[in-house]
Order: sequence, then C-alpha cells, then structure tokens
Amino acid sequence: MRLIQSATHAHPPPQRRANERRFSVAALAPALIAALLTIEEAAAQGRSLSEIRVEELEALGYLEKAEPSSRESGVKVHDTARVQPGMNVYCSSWSGEVRLFTNEGEIRKNVRLEHDGVGGGCHVEPFGPDALIAVSRPDVSVFDLRGKVRWASDADHHHDVAQGPDEELYTLTARAGSLRRGPDLWPILDHAITALDEVGRPRDRLVFSEVFADRVDGRRLSRMLRAKKQTGSFESRGYVRASDVFHPNSIQVLKQPLSGGKAGDVLLCIRELDLVAIVDLEEKRVVWEWGPGELDAPHHATILENGHILVFDNGRRRRWSRVVEIDPASKRIVWQYRADGFFSKLRGAAQRLPNGNTLITESTKGRAFEVTPAGDVVWEFFTPDVTDEGERRQMYRLLRLLPGAETARFLDALSPDVDIGGYRGPAHFASNGPLPICSRIGTTVGFVIERRCQFAPSTTSVWPEMKRP
Repeated sequence: MRLIQSATHAHPPPQRRANERRFSVAALAPALIAALLTIEEAAAQGRSLSEIRVEELEALGYLEKAEPSSRESGVKVHDTARVQPGMNVYCSSWSGEVRLFTNEGEIRKNVRLEHDGVGGGCHVEPFGPDALIAVSRPDVSVFDLRGKVRWASDADHHHDVAQGPDEELYTLTARAGSLRRGPDLWPILDHAITALDEVGRPRDRLVFSEVFADRVDGRRLSRMLRAKKQTGSFESRGYVRASDVFHPNSIQVLKQPLSGGKAGDVLLCIRELDLVAIVDLEEKRVVWEWGPGELDAPHHATILENGHILVFDNGRRRRWSRVVEIDPASKRIVWQYRADGFFSKLRGAAQRLPNGNTLITESTKGRAFEVTPAGDVVWEFFTPDVTDEGERRQMYRLLRLLPGAETARFLDALSPDVDIGGYRGPAHFASNGPLPICSRIGTTVGFVIERRCQFAPSTTSVWPEMKRP
C-alpha cells in the first residue's frame, strides 16, 4: 500500500470500526466522565449516547477531523538530497491505527491498538530490540513484534511515556483531585507522574497539584467560578474543562545533569501553565522552569544533544504556532521556525533530526513536514486517513525512526500487520494513593461498556464514582 500524492482520500474505515470508535469516545479522565450522561439519561432525552459524548468532546476542544487546509494527501514534498533518511511512525486521531511508512510514502507496517485514544491521541514507539510500547488513552501496553501483549496498564495514561531508571517507565495519568485556596477546596482534573515496573504495576511518583498548585492564577479560578455559577454544578462540562488547570503532555527523563537538574529528574511540558519545567521527583520540587510570557499552550518538550530544549509552541491565544529551541542556561530562544499559516491550536510535536533538520507535526491540519535550519521545507506529508464523513483526520505526533542496523533488525522482525485490539489479558489497575480502583462491568463487541471506579477517601467527596466505556 502506498500513500500516494493525490487529492483523493482513502476510503473510510468499515462501519463496525466507526461504531466502536464512537462507543469509546467518552473514555476520558475521571472528572470528565463524571460530567457525561448515563445511557438511561440519554435515552430519556431521545438522543444517542454517542451524540452526547461527541458533543462533550467538541466542547473540550478535541475534534476528530482536521482543520480545513487542503484536500491533499500523502507525501507532497520530498527533497531527497536534504531530507533525513528513516522510517516514519504516526497515528491519526480517533483511529487506533498506527502506520510505519517510508519517506517516499510506502506503508511498511500497520499496528492496530485496543483503543482509539481518548482525545484523539495515540502513540507507538520501539521499546528495546524486540518490543513496542503504545500509549492510547486510557492504556499503556507493551507487546512483542508479533503482537503478543506482555502487559497492559489501565490507569488513565495519556499523551506520553518515558524510560526511567531501574527499568521503570514513567507515564502521565489523570484523576480527580482538588486545589485549596484559603478555606475553599476546588475540585480539579489533576494529573500525576506514574511509574510502571517491568510487569506494568503502577505507583505514583508525583501528583501535579503537590508541586504546581501555586502556579494556578486567579484568572483561572475566576473562570472555574463562572462555570460553576452558570451551571450550579462542579460536574458540568464547562467546569470540567476549566478545572483541567495543568494538562501535562510530555515527559522526558534526564540522562545527565542539565540546568540544575540531575540524572533521573524529568522534563515536563504543561500546557495550561504555558510552562516547561525540570522537576526533581525525589524532592518534589521544580529545579528549572521557563515559558510564561513566552509560550502559549505548548506541547512536546524534548532535550537535544547540545543540551538545549525543543518545544512546539502552539500559540492557542495568539493564533499562530512556532517551534522554538531554548538554551536553558540563558533561557534565551536560539532558534525558531515560523511560517505564514502554520498553526495547530491543539497537540503538535517537533523532533530534531541528526542532519540538523526539524520534523514538525502540525496536528490539527493532519500535516507533518521537515524543515532545514534555514526554514526550507524539504519533506511534507498529509495523512490520507479520513473520518466517516470524508474529512481528513488530525494527527497526534509523527516521529522518524533513524536508519541503522538496530532499526533494520527491528523492522525486519516486526510483523507487517500487528493487531492488539482483541487483547483481553490481565490489566493492572491502580490501588495506591488517589489513583482509582476500577472494575470492568461488561462488554459489547469486545469493548468495555462500563468501568466503575472508586477513588481514595481524600477525593471521594469530589467525584465518588465514574463511568468509562
């Protein structure tokens, strides 16, 4: 199969898959699920549950289709003399389908995940020489190159995963939480850095409200208060959206000291605080930070080989995006990419390549492109994946696997079509701290109908129960 350069779209997925995707739309974090209507309530209104849940997600800014840009698809620009060789990996929003394809546009491998990725995000990357790791909210799973799942964790993981010390994995997880201001306790959608051991058992390393609560300003609290007054409920979609006061979206573990951080500390990107920060997990404190006043709803911060930090700066409020490279020592921008029309309100990613070029994902347009240090576009790709209505899907994060003997062996061993969508083996549920203790109630077409979760006593007064298909 080939991602050809044409103005025509690929065929939509079969109707059964579309129905499955719609049914799993509401598998968001505890706070959001508490705001969604039950099946019985939907029936009483004469509306389908999927209609209501899609409406909820649109209210949160998570859309399935790409913003209008063009009807192009596949590889449109390929400057062979200046492009970085390698194999590309991406997942279109709400598809659960991961594709590996060449710079010329030839699909070599397909991976089908169990979930479409709530919020439209799914991500797969190599995990050692003989495995893959996938993040597709609410799951993290590790599986071999033939598709056999080694373990899976269902603790509302989202956005990213990083290799930590002692063979642990670090992920971002969401849960109901609270924020104290004076005598008032505000329900919020909180997040944590969760460590997973070699068989996927989770434990909290850091809860975001423990470290970043004082950075939530009065304007955000006023927005939450307005939402509460308008609806009279902490569980309205307006309040739930306003209460996502952190929204971390990337994590990377430091391998060596950097700007006050030591090996084992983590680099975080936190969208709602306009913040990139290095955090000491042992002492639970920020050792370096940058962003407020410069960044605007950023994504995907990564450490470069020269010790600088690369960030996708969305520009959600200013309405234009850029990619910036920061010298953490001076906190100065030493390189940036901007272009007319370049804008992704949500998501977005940037990868610095060995040849000095930068691979950028303009998520909401379903576009990825490679630029030189001077800003010349030497490779450009539009996802051919479409919604049921024939609209181009958004794209979460496109990454390039670099050429070499290890990558070649990995790709040779990887089955052309890997499907872990039918996995029904053991899953590890959180049982420590404020993570929810969950149980599956039933299934339909192999998908979970309802998952009931009870939170630890410290948060039961906020959202005591959630439902999550």
